[in-house]
Amino acid sequence: MRRLSTLAIFMLFAASPAYATEIAATSKITAVTVFPSGAQVTRTMNIKLEAGEHSILLNDVTGQATPASIRFKAANDEALQIMSVDTRRLDLPSTDPAVTKSERKQLEDQIEKLADERNVWKGVVKVAKEQRKYLRHLEKLPRTRTGGNTTGPREDWNAIYTLIGTRMTELSTTVREAKLKQRGINRQIKELKKKLKAIGGKSQNRTEMRVYVKAASPMETTLTLQYQVPSASWNAFYDAHLTTGDQTDGAARKLSLTRFASISQSSGEDWEGVALSLSTTKPGTATAAPDMAMLSVDFPGAPANGVSSSVSQSVNNGAWVLEKRSYFDEHNKKVRVKKVLLKGKSQSHRQIIASTFQAVHAISGRATIKST
Repeated sequence: MRRLSTLAIFMLFAASPAYATEIAATSKITAVTVFPSGAQVTRTMNIKLEAGEHSILLNDVTGQATPASIRFKAANDEALQIMSVDTRRLDLPSTDPAVTKSERKQLEDQIEKLADERNVWKGVVKVAKEQRKYLRHLEKLPRTRTGGNTTGPREDWNAIYTLIGTRMTELSTTVREAKLKQRGINRQIKELKKKLKAIGGKSQNRTEMRVYVKAASPMETTLTLQYQVPSASWNAFYDAHLTTGDQTDGAARKLSLTRFASISQSSGEDWEGVALSLSTTKPGTATAAPDMAMLSVDFPGAPANGVSSSVSQSVNNGAWVLEKRSYFDEHNKKVRVKKVLLKGKSQSHRQIIASTFQAVHAISGRATIKST
């Protein structure tokens, strides 16, 4: 019966899925959608898993990530089940050892130099105290009897007393100044040690994520992480160029209207080489369909003025051109759009994805926006 129980336990463990140790993963920002207030960041990570349950640890996400917005998705979600996600805020040591090592070396050299200077002043104090001790002993010599009744001429000892007094004053001044020097050096060393400690403990605010997954079989897969950060925004501004023309020589009037976008972010992480999109929606604001009132539309004839849109886009000084519009004059003739030439800047296009409550401007190519 005992052998049977042992065999049953062995078979139970053999049939159960393997539980792997914790897996530390690193991710990379691949796409960002910026809202008028806030942004949604997309990260991807490649992981290799054995069959069974696993715990994936991720700690390279900014501490500004909104916990309620965190979403994980597996490339092959049928074979990989995401069971739960735990998050917490923490401060991690700086990951720039080159800079830290350089700053640490400079501070350590300064501390060593000040410590040597402090030792010199300690030696000055020690010598001055020994000299004062010798002079005090010298003061007692005239009162020391050697068996005879000869104490020496009084006039000589008066001169010696004067010399001893002067020298004792000088030594006291030397000791006092040396101690003041040591006190100042001690303060400098204390401040430098604080800076040294700050460098050693220099930290970055991060969101640690622990993802619990279950793999049906051994696999190599890609996990996609999405989260929102509040410290980002984009604003639109416009540039209009008008050429009136001269009616006497038949010159056409021209109007060029260009819409730009200015993007800023201080999320604590740089967006380097990401697919960038600009959305008009506000995730933190509730949106509902408006109540539609009846509107009568009349068509008296061909419109005197009209507007057509094109979708050109270029990059200039960190701003993206979102659209240009061509206008018609009062004779229903299309006004030419003045071509904007940017020396040294490449021309590209963007795509508008319009839905009921938002428009997303997908900027072509890759963009880099540093955290300020």
